[in-house]
Amino acid sequence: MIRFHSLTDTLAYQLKGLYDAEHKILKAIPHCYRYTYSPRLQHELEHYCLTTNDKITKLERIFNYLMTEPAGLNSITMNSMVDELDQVTCFSIWRPRRDVLLVSSIQSIQHYKIAGYSSGKAIALELELDTVTDLLGEILAWEKQSDNALKLLASEEIHVKALTFG
Repeated sequence: MIRFHSLTDTLAYQLKGLYDAEHKILKAIPHCYRYTYSPRLQHELEHYCLTTNDKITKLERIFNYLMTEPAGLNSITMNSMVDELDQVTCFSIWRPRRDVLLVSSIQSIQHYKIAGYSSGKAIALELELDTVTDLLGEILAWEKQSDNALKLLASEEIHVKALTFG
C-alpha cells in the first residue's frame, strides 16, 4: 500500500503516473503512423512524439528537483488507453474512418494527461515550487496546443473526408 506522508509525495505519485504515460505514448504513437490516411495527421503525430521527448526531459528535471526517482508506477489507465489506441488501428479498413478513431483516441489520452498536469501544477503552486510550477505549465501548454491542433485538423479535414466518402 502506498502511503503519502506529504503533499510533495502526492505530487511525486501524480507525476510518476504521467511519466509512465509519456513513455507509453512514445512507444504507441509511432505505431500509428503507417495507419494514417491524412498527411497532416501523420505530421501531427510526429510532432507529438517530439514534444513527448521534451515532456519526459522536463519531468526528469522535476523529479531531480523533488529528489525522487521518476520510475516505479505503472499507469493502469494509460495501459487501457494505449490498448484502445492499438485496437483502433484494426477497426476500420477504410483509412479516413480510421483517422477519425485515431484522433478520438489520442484526444482521450491528451485529456487524461491535461487533467493530470493541471492537478500537478495546482499542487506545485500550493507547495510554492515555482520551478516545478513553471515546468508543468510548459508541459500543459504543449498538451493543449496539440489538442487544439488535432481539433482543428479533425474539423477541417478528417471528419469531412469520413463523412463525404461515407
